[in-house]
Amino acid sequence: MDIPCLWIFAAFCVLSVYQVNTSLLAPVLKLEEKILDGESTEITCSLPTNETLDVVLQIVAKVNFSECRNDKGPPPVTTCQLDATSQMHGTEVTCEAHFVAKSKTEIIYVHTDPKFTDCPEKVTWVEGHEETLKCKAEGYTPPVVHCYFNKIKVKEGEKFNVSRSMAGRQECKAVNSFDMTSTKVTVTVEYKPKILNLGAVPLPPVPEGENVTLTCEAEGIPPPTYTWEGPSAEIQTSPDNRTITIPGVKQGNYGTYVCRAQNKHGEDTQTLTIYQPVKPRIYKFEVVPPLPLSKGDNVTVTCEADGLPLPTYTWETPVSETTISPDKRIISIQGIMPAHQGNYTCIAQNTYGVDVQRMVITISGNVMAVIPSPASSPTASESY
Repeated sequence: MDIPCLWIFAAFCVLSVYQVNTSLLAPVLKLEEKILDGESTEITCSLPTNETLDVVLQIVAKVNFSECRNDKGPPPVTTCQLDATSQMHGTEVTCEAHFVAKSKTEIIYVHTDPKFTDCPEKVTWVEGHEETLKCKAEGYTPPVVHCYFNKIKVKEGEKFNVSRSMAGRQECKAVNSFDMTSTKVTVTVEYKPKILNLGAVPLPPVPEGENVTLTCEAEGIPPPTYTWEGPSAEIQTSPDNRTITIPGVKQGNYGTYVCRAQNKHGEDTQTLTIYQPVKPRIYKFEVVPPLPLSKGDNVTVTCEADGLPLPTYTWETPVSETTISPDKRIISIQGIMPAHQGNYTCIAQNTYGVDVQRMVITISGNVMAVIPSPASSPTASESY
């Protein structure tokens, strides 16, 4: 083989090796680990080789680079400066070599403040129902949204049971690795009525001829409406129907009145009875143990009366060394002695009258006897 042929063959071999080597090389693209909104970042593209190659590297993206520098190497490197903005979030970047070898595609992630995109200003829920709060935010890294209902923390999209304590002006927060932001949500919690108080002025019992006013107070959202049921239609109602007045009470007005509070979520009722006053009447006045009594016996004297309102009791006794029960109905004598003999008077009294009964306990030797008072028999009564 002559010399010109050898040179041509050698050149062909060198070119083949070059093509094989370059075809195996792929550009490597490198981004800074954390790219911040509003700051400059550096993007580099290089070929992993120690050889000097006639290659042009180009960083390709749908953004405008402020500056690019080329270094022939080895290794060959192209470096571009980019002023990052939130609009570049998600932009794809690649690096190309002139022999059409491409790097692995990388994505630019621009760290941005979280921002609420879909969060209601007002919500209305019903107590006891299951709800979720839809409050969306965007940003990078993707923000996590929590809302705080007093002491209850709820994650966005999480299911929860509504309680009345959640009502009010509440705060939602969106937090990511870059920053935090918050917004306010006004929460209204509706619930069925509950009657807090049903009262009368004056309080029962109510004498005939007096005026009486009944007032019903309930809570609930929406505010409840009121209706009444009772034995008589002869009543006067307030504009909001919370109050009724019975002028000059008659026999037909006595009985039970029902207040009903209603809204779209339910109702509640309470009753109040208007009744006529009754003066006291003593229906039981007795000594235990029964006759005959012995000196030293433990003795109780009991007085019981009915009436409306319920009567109170007072006693008149010959000595003060007696024990009276808390309700004043019973006197106890521990080891009865001659000093305890005499008149025992029970007085039952309320606003509308008095009833009185008395008995006389006398001693004959060691034997005690209960003797009617000269002025009254044991079953006699006095009213004032």
